[in-house]
Amino acid sequence: TAAHTFNDLVLAEQLVADGGVVFVDDILHPDWMGVMEGLIKYRLFSAGVLVPFLVTANKMVLAKATHHGTYMEFFAKKFPLARKKSYKWMGEYLTGGYAPTLIPDE
Repeated sequence: TAAHTFNDLVLAEQLVADGGVVFVDDILHPDWMGVMEGLIKYRLFSAGVLVPFLVTANKMVLAKATHHGTYMEFFAKKFPLARKKSYKWMGEYLTGGYAPTLIPDE
């Protein structure tokens, strides 16, 4: 539900290690629309500790705001094939891609 997702994100922002990431699953699943609702409520009504930097394969990945730029740069360099699009969502820039292309370009 939206309430569970919101509460989980509030808890995650307190527990995630410095440099750690939080995966939110089923953000666009038609049977679990409360996940997206809870994520939006978190972005609107929380302190904004966790911000999204990647969306892929029905998942959104968040990190502490202090690491947002680092992760954006990392994915742009390490996974160039995965970077299908870069766009702004609720005030933060995201990289969009597909799971099968998240293979390092070595």
